[in-house]
Amino acid sequence: GPETAPLHWPRFCVPIITVDSILANRPNRSAALVKIDVDGPELSVLAGCEESLGLAGDVYLVEAALLDTERGRIGEIISFMTSRGYELFDLIEPLYRPSDRVLWQLDAIFVPRSSYARADRSYS
Repeated sequence: GPETAPLHWPRFCVPIITVDSILANRPNRSAALVKIDVDGPELSVLAGCEESLGLAGDVYLVEAALLDTERGRIGEIISFMTSRGYELFDLIEPLYRPSDRVLWQLDAIFVPRSSYARADRSYS
C-alpha cells in the first residue's frame, strides 16, 4: 500500500469501479474471462461481481496466495465462489517461495457449476 511504498514513488488516485459496472456494458451478455490479480483484496473485488456472477457463463481466474495471511485467502475465495454457483476448475501458474520452495500462490480458475467444461465428469 501507499504507506509502505518508498517515498520517491509517485502517488496518484485511481477511481474504483466494480467488475459488475464493466461487465454491464458487454454486448449480448456474452461470456467473459475475468482475471483478478490484486495482491490482497480479492474478496472485495469479488464482492463487486455479485450481479455478474453466473449471468453469462463467465470464467473467473483469481490469483490467490496460500501463506501470506494466517488463514490463507485461497480458502475464502473458494468458499465465496462455490456459494455463488461456481466450482474450482483448475489451478495454474504455481509460484514457489524461493527460500524453501513451498507453494506461495497460484491462479485458481472457476467456472459456473453448470458449465459445459464440467459436463463430462468421468475419469476415463
